[in-house]
Amino acid sequence: MNWFRKLGIGVVLFFVLVLVIIGAIGIYSGEKSYEDSYRSDYEYGVVIATSSTLENVTFYLPVPVFENRSKVAESLISENLHNMPEGWNFSLVDTEYGPMLSITADEIVPTYHSYPVAVPEDDPVNDPDVADEWMTSGEYSDESPVLELFGFGMNLEVEPEINTRYPFGSEAILAPKYGLEVAIDDPAHPVSRGEHTQLYEYESRIYADYETGSDTNVQISVRMEGLNQWWVYGWSYNGYNDRISTELTGGQDGWVTVKGHVVTGEGVYE
Repeated sequence: MNWFRKLGIGVVLFFVLVLVIIGAIGIYSGEKSYEDSYRSDYEYGVVIATSSTLENVTFYLPVPVFENRSKVAESLISENLHNMPEGWNFSLVDTEYGPMLSITADEIVPTYHSYPVAVPEDDPVNDPDVADEWMTSGEYSDESPVLELFGFGMNLEVEPEINTRYPFGSEAILAPKYGLEVAIDDPAHPVSRGEHTQLYEYESRIYADYETGSDTNVQISVRMEGLNQWWVYGWSYNGYNDRISTELTGGQDGWVTVKGHVVTGEGVYE
């Protein structure tokens, strides 16, 4: 009887030991995945859309700034990214409101295209007859009603970990900022609130100088994000995002006050 009892206890201890080892391996594997995959990035993007041709164009747009320097904008310009619109000239300029991204062009011509054409299942993928049905134009029409957006940006990996819960004063954020205050909500960009999520609103400045028709509509948006990301049996992240947007009508020749919004503390912090 004692022998069977000892055998039973031994079997139980063996399985407990196996479970402990498996748990330790799982913890080590999770920590290793976390350490190997962890990265921090700044992401910056600009989108401009115009309903009609702009001539003699100059824009000064906010860039992510920390300690009066924008490493993101410097990298954007030096790397001459392939998605920069053709015919646009980029530089980093010092303005009365701090460093900004300068965009100049002799003209910016909009591109409108038709709606996507459904391809019959029995047709070849590269059917030239279908391709010919995709229409483009420099102005709105019933045949080409969809306005294309001019967009570009870049991703910059940084070290160490980004302070995504309160980036003000410690991380690169869009500048300038005036009247920064806590916001209750942002109807234009619904936010999935977490325990650490906080919304803010502020005023900023952009410079726009161009000639165009009095009814031309120009939309400008600038967005930057700070993200920490890692993999432990699936991707997790935490981050903040900072964005401004405005809509201008007719020709412009100076500084414009625009609204900005910041969301901090999104994602996982445990």
